[in-house]
Amino acid sequence: MKKQRILSSILIFCLVCVQPSLIPGLVNHDKVEAAQTTCTTYEGSNVEAQNYVKWSKPVNSYLSECADGRLMRVQYGGNIGGILAEYYDASYNLQSSRVISMELPRFGAFYETGSHYFILTGQNNENESADVEVFRITKYDKNWNRLASAGLWDCNTTVPFDAGSARMDVNGNTLVVRTCHEMYRSADGYNHQANVRIEVDIPTMTVTDSYASVGNIDVGYVSHSFNQFVRIDNGRAVTLDHGDAYPRALVLRDSNNVQAEILQFNGAIGENATGAAAGALEISGTDYLAAGHSVVQDQSNLTRETRNVFVAAVPKGTSNVDINWLTAYGEGDGTTTTPQMVKINNDRFVVLWSREDQVYYTEVNGKGKAAGTTYSLEGHLSDCVPVVYNGQLVWYTWNNGTVTFYGINVNNLAQTHTEVRQNGHQYENTGIVDGNALLICSVCKEQKRVPVVTSMTVWWNESKGEGNYYSTFASRKETGDTLYYWISRITDGADKEMEVIVSNPEIVSCTAVSETRGKLTMLKPGKTTVTIRPKLNPSFYMTYEIRVRGIDDPQAEIDRIRAGIDVYSEAAVKSSDKNTIETLAGDMDTWKGVDYLLDNETEQLDQLITKKDRLLAKIAETADKIRRLTDSVNGYMSAKPESVKRNSVERTIAEIDALLKTENLTETERTSMTTLKTRCGSLLASMIKPGDINNDGTVNLLDLMSCLNHVSKKNILTGGAFMAADIDGNDVVNLLDLMRILNYVSKKSAEL
Repeated sequence: MKKQRILSSILIFCLVCVQPSLIPGLVNHDKVEAAQTTCTTYEGSNVEAQNYVKWSKPVNSYLSECADGRLMRVQYGGNIGGILAEYYDASYNLQSSRVISMELPRFGAFYETGSHYFILTGQNNENESADVEVFRITKYDKNWNRLASAGLWDCNTTVPFDAGSARMDVNGNTLVVRTCHEMYRSADGYNHQANVRIEVDIPTMTVTDSYASVGNIDVGYVSHSFNQFVRIDNGRAVTLDHGDAYPRALVLRDSNNVQAEILQFNGAIGENATGAAAGALEISGTDYLAAGHSVVQDQSNLTRETRNVFVAAVPKGTSNVDINWLTAYGEGDGTTTTPQMVKINNDRFVVLWSREDQVYYTEVNGKGKAAGTTYSLEGHLSDCVPVVYNGQLVWYTWNNGTVTFYGINVNNLAQTHTEVRQNGHQYENTGIVDGNALLICSVCKEQKRVPVVTSMTVWWNESKGEGNYYSTFASRKETGDTLYYWISRITDGADKEMEVIVSNPEIVSCTAVSETRGKLTMLKPGKTTVTIRPKLNPSFYMTYEIRVRGIDDPQAEIDRIRAGIDVYSEAAVKSSDKNTIETLAGDMDTWKGVDYLLDNETEQLDQLITKKDRLLAKIAETADKIRRLTDSVNGYMSAKPESVKRNSVERTIAEIDALLKTENLTETERTSMTTLKTRCGSLLASMIKPGDINNDGTVNLLDLMSCLNHVSKKNILTGGAFMAADIDGNDVVNLLDLMRILNYVSKKSAEL
């Protein structure tokens, strides 16, 4: 059929596929879905939000264990309209939630102590006013009751949290804030960016110290500072900044002004690109540990793209640095995401990073050195720093209505689990009326009517998605082929969510790249059907059959089998041909068991099988005749002469003659049949009484008339009758034989 560019069929495709994880370490992974959720959803995502290329942003996602054992999720972003606090039980069932109002419009960070929660917010100050509260730290109790706040005004800030992050830690009764800002315009006409330090007395919620001016590293000033970390170690504040100018390095410093440039970057002062990122700062019993990833820092660092993960260890009180690389990918071999690092105890830490939809993780010791296997699980990281909860290392990702919790057993890193929580209305389609589906939420009973798809058009492309799309496609494909689709002309205003049901997804997979475009990939030989239907109107569907072949060409194999079988015919096939025909029969059976033949190929194969069956039946028939005739002759020879009927022997001779006239005998079989005929002839000759043509025991007028009819050619004698009429034994029955029978019957002669 000629391909048309206007489609008469109606189809649509969409498929979500899960690929098996690539696991360098042995991982026992469980995935659980469906649990207590909420009908309320928020649009937004934190998937891989910890990753950055040049500069970071505030951490918007947190987990915290409550005193009653529940797990609290704190999330800012998307369309939440504030700060979301959700509470889950130990099985990750949602128990309750609330939204805390933002005090200032820009979110900075969340932090908790044993008694309080703290939220850092900010607002812009483009006019450089001393009367604008740019930073605010608000204190809450553990029920989210607002208690007090502390603010910072006139602090050289136009944009808080600009091109960086914010983190907090507590030093006794002092809350230490480490963040960043865009500063007032300087003499060179630019608004530069740098880090900020704020210290707040928790009981009185007053700012006791801050630094937001231009300075140098001796006072902890880093500019630009694209990521900020702070930890408290026995009353000493330890900080980590990602600098691109002063200094151009990842720089670690403690409040005693002991500092170490962990990783220096090639490039011009103030060049934002550094080819690196900082991911975590932790404290061991002996060292300060900084996790990050970086390209090779050489003269080409700004054009390199492959970043490898490291943990740098700085012994406390020193400027010494020992960098331990956890990955070693070559340039061009993909990259890693900015890592996370979690403290288990003073000498046990877990470092996590992502690569190609896999989360990789490994344990390091207090010196930052790898202490075991690198494992992986399918999934993603986020800007949520993993926490230890019920013996698990737990973090989550958020993508619109889906919250996915990941867990790693801290006592057995090979054991992981994933808990998927799909929030939103759980609508059930109760039926379609006048082109609309009536949907009722099974949880809150909310109802809505949604127009359903009743018409659509799909176009196909067999050229890797390039060039024209057509209304048809070749139903048989080869392994590795792709078939692209493009859906158009969908019912106006209808819900476009589609379903595709692949009868065997191991043969063909489907990947949707957008709502109306995607591709089918042929994975292995076989036949599969693809049923396509709108999710809300499943009675409107189309089914397509796709057959995927391997390296063998079915038609070529069928042609080969035909060439082999056509050598033989029923009229001439012999027992010596049986082995060859049975070999061809085995090939036929093999291809008959293949489920990806085209209809005409199946028809051809069926015709060849029919011919093969007839040939083998003919061979069996001939063999049966040979066996039966041989048994008959042997039976004659072993029986008493008087018990053998002459007509039976004559029939046997006739059958042997008929078989000898065919081409179905081998030379050996032909010789054997000829020998049998000779034996039958000898037996028949011994049974014949001269003149007794009718074989009734006497020579009479009936025999005379039979001989006369033969001589006059009215009825030719054969077999034993002929032999009985050949009185003189010269193989000819003529008047002489007739006269001798006449003389005997008329009693003119006493002997024949």
